[in-house]
Amino acid sequence: MKPELIQSPYRAPPAVDLSTAELDLHLRRAHRLRALEFNRVLKIAARGFKALYRRFKQARERRVAIAELRRLDERTLKDIGIERSEIPLIVEQLLKRREADGEPQRAYPLRALVAPAARGAVAEDDQCCPPLAA
Repeated sequence: MKPELIQSPYRAPPAVDLSTAELDLHLRRAHRLRALEFNRVLKIAARGFKALYRRFKQARERRVAIAELRRLDERTLKDIGIERSEIPLIVEQLLKRREADGEPQRAYPLRALVAPAARGAVAEDDQCCPPLAA
């Protein structure tokens, strides 16, 4: 075998005479492929940042909900039907139920859970937000 016939990845490809039209066609094709790949990478990065933002937002909402429930006194917590030690579990279950149902994040404000209206009375919040389903 002649050594010239073996293509090495370290050697330059043999020179080919291309017309300007062919060269222009190859350059346009290379630019288009580069642009498509760049767009694909940007979309992947955007999805990653969106997921990261969603996680930070969920963590913040979880912290705020837990802090809001912990500020309540024992009697109010007893009226709601939860104990102080159950607060993180209750908030976690509520947020998981929201995600599973595909509800918007602010569909049920925490105050609807914390301050239920008296029987038969319609609270101001109940007009804009339906009560939580069990």
